[in-house]
Amino acid sequence: MDPTTAGQTLRLDDREAHAGSLTLAATRLLRAGQPRKAFELADRRCRMDAPPGPADRAIRALAGRLAGWPFWQEDLDAALRADPLDPTVNATLLRLGSPAARREAALRLVATPDASAHALEDALAHLFEAGERAALRLDLVDDRLSGWIAWTGAGASVLELEGPGEPHRLALTPSAAALPFLPPGSQAALIETRLPFERVRRAVLRIDGALVAETPLVGRSRRGDGPLKGTAPQTVPPRAPLLVLVPVYEDFEASAACIEAAIAETGGRPATRLLVVDDASPNPELARHLRALAEQGRIELKRNEINLGFTGAVRRGLAEAGQSDVLLLNADAILPSGALDRLSAAAYGAPDIGTVTPLSNNGEYTSFPRPGLANPALPPEEAARIDAVAGRLDPFPVDLPTGTGFCLYLRHDARAAVGEMPSIYGRGYFEDMEFCLRAREAGFRSVCAPSLYVTHHGSLSFGTEKAALVSKNLRILRQRFPATRADCAAYVEADPLRAARAAIEAELGFGPSLPLLVAREGGALLPVRLADHSAGALQLLWSSASGRPSARLLGPGGTAPQSLRFGLDEDGAARLGAYLAAVSIERIELLGADPLPPGLLAALGSTTAAIDLVFGDIPLGAHSPEGALLAPFAVAQTRLAPRLRHAIAAETQSFTLLTEAPDLPAGMSVVDARPAPEPEPARPRSRPADAPASLGLLCPQPMPGADAFARALSGLLHVRAPLARIVLLGRAMDDLGLIARGNIAVTGAFAPHEAADLLRLLGIDALVLPPASPFLAEAERMASAHALPLAAADWTFGQLLPAPSSLLLDRSDRDAGNALATADWFAHRLQAAAA
Repeated sequence: MDPTTAGQTLRLDDREAHAGSLTLAATRLLRAGQPRKAFELADRRCRMDAPPGPADRAIRALAGRLAGWPFWQEDLDAALRADPLDPTVNATLLRLGSPAARREAALRLVATPDASAHALEDALAHLFEAGERAALRLDLVDDRLSGWIAWTGAGASVLELEGPGEPHRLALTPSAAALPFLPPGSQAALIETRLPFERVRRAVLRIDGALVAETPLVGRSRRGDGPLKGTAPQTVPPRAPLLVLVPVYEDFEASAACIEAAIAETGGRPATRLLVVDDASPNPELARHLRALAEQGRIELKRNEINLGFTGAVRRGLAEAGQSDVLLLNADAILPSGALDRLSAAAYGAPDIGTVTPLSNNGEYTSFPRPGLANPALPPEEAARIDAVAGRLDPFPVDLPTGTGFCLYLRHDARAAVGEMPSIYGRGYFEDMEFCLRAREAGFRSVCAPSLYVTHHGSLSFGTEKAALVSKNLRILRQRFPATRADCAAYVEADPLRAARAAIEAELGFGPSLPLLVAREGGALLPVRLADHSAGALQLLWSSASGRPSARLLGPGGTAPQSLRFGLDEDGAARLGAYLAAVSIERIELLGADPLPPGLLAALGSTTAAIDLVFGDIPLGAHSPEGALLAPFAVAQTRLAPRLRHAIAAETQSFTLLTEAPDLPAGMSVVDARPAPEPEPARPRSRPADAPASLGLLCPQPMPGADAFARALSGLLHVRAPLARIVLLGRAMDDLGLIARGNIAVTGAFAPHEAADLLRLLGIDALVLPPASPFLAEAERMASAHALPLAAADWTFGQLLPAPSSLLLDRSDRDAGNALATADWFAHRLQAAAA
């Protein structure tokens, strides 16, 4: 079976069904014992624009592990982080994980209602073979306990349900027919009974009186699902007192720092209380610290005798709030000075504001500098600097789809309209989101206060439990509010907070002096020079795609700035120039041959840094080789000329022309930035036995010229080497159209560190760069690093002699002529290798 056969009954040529069909076809190939071919399809699925799901990554991990892909563990780890309850992920872990990981995977399969009977049978068999005597899946919702228990061994089986007071006991009657997925030799019983959900905390299975298994029980409730009790007012209501509510469970240092900052904020505010709920913390040092603070009168303290989880602890605290505003504060969030005043000002900024969330390093929609991501928590002095800048800017609130509970201000009238915090989410996650969605139904808005930045360390409340809790509760939220996913996606696309982030970044500047790489968006030399600088450079990326030139700034490694945008009209260029003049720039590199927009030239003229020109690509749409590689020298005719210092050659054709150029601009010298040649391999590259001879067509970005060349080459290769194929390494304009030709595969984008193993598994024998492609430096580096012959266009007017194994194409020829030359060259190489 091959990938084509595997997909015959699937819809690999259907754009809508393509992604799912790839994973299904990969699964079929795995079952047929062809992991390398399965890997090809699963790998393509994981590189498509549509993000892969956890199951897609798990299938690639399994195929990759069997085929020799060294990054399979990274795939499996990413899949597990994305959804710890996904049955395919856990079934894969049962095969590939360590003994401890296999046990945890089996327990998760038992816990998830989505697992198939086959997966459950495998999970139970693994647990019983590993020495576990029982497995329990129980769910306590309101006063109804349901689920099942499976166990091995004979004897009287009793389920004890423990909480305050005497345990409730259920005698179990085994029934082999109760569960269709029971492994041989085991027994099972279905559970269905009524219990007070707020009083049961643990389930214990005993056989003949001996404890066999136990599990905590966290009850959930739908009792808060009643009708709304009010709507948003028409005028801003009078301000209410404030209760700052901090549920605490673990992590002494983070919790102590959070509470100390909260004490500093609430002190001297007579209408503000600070209530800490100790949720039966197992940390004695933390419990003693909280008692001491309470005895000193610095906090109010409530302690749960049994652990209720985040939602239960919040409900306990809200019972003390009366008609106050409430700030829900995670025990790993640090309030800066003045935080309560700024949150309150935002909450009372309009009649219909119900909840307020600040900016944070880790605040989902309100994350800074990269939204939607958990940016690292900064040192206190850096966080204070960001907050100080935010506090000076326009405090006008910005709408959010929902608030986020790490620091969520609830106005009293929104609380009154919604009622109790929902309990359907068990130990926590998404109860804050549901509250905000219910408040929106009552006419209240959730907003961000961009004038406040709060550090949030993240996940300290639950540690490693977070991903599983998120996965479980996200399923519940989407069932209850099915429109939420589309609403949130639309918000992310619109990004209303970008202007606020950009305003902060404009004031912040950036850290120590850095080189500034100036490149067209998607420029061919940008990844090359970023790699040369180990990503430690500021990027100024420009575009004219919309007909209105613009530029954006990106800090190194995801640091600020990430949201700064500048038009390149007269006003925008002046703003960009003023910004660049105010920050510290080590030097400027102008990357590539495309002419810079006039506004960008004017902005760069506001700086004083030395300028280097980087050579190694051609202007977009260049048709004649004459002068294309040396096009960057056009800058020497502008006001930037006196600051030019180096001509940096990133690949051999440019280096050849630069070293032979009779008249470099005054003051410039040539720098060879080509990487050192890789040593020749000790033995020739061996292609996998089941991989066809493959010609790698390098296409890091979709280009019409590349698709046209691929089609011409495909037809000729059918004739010259019928058993060979083209593998388009990167992205195509019409990938399915190319794949439909039968001898073309398309990988999708890949990272440089993946290249060696990907080329090996795909059986790549040689590389070709489409003649119109500007990615000369990247192609040369890939060919050199992996000891592959390369066919590429000659832009040196014949001044460069080809290496013995390579081919220089005539750029002035048509695609048909260059495709014919390439097909003949590759076919001859295959014949010589077979001889």
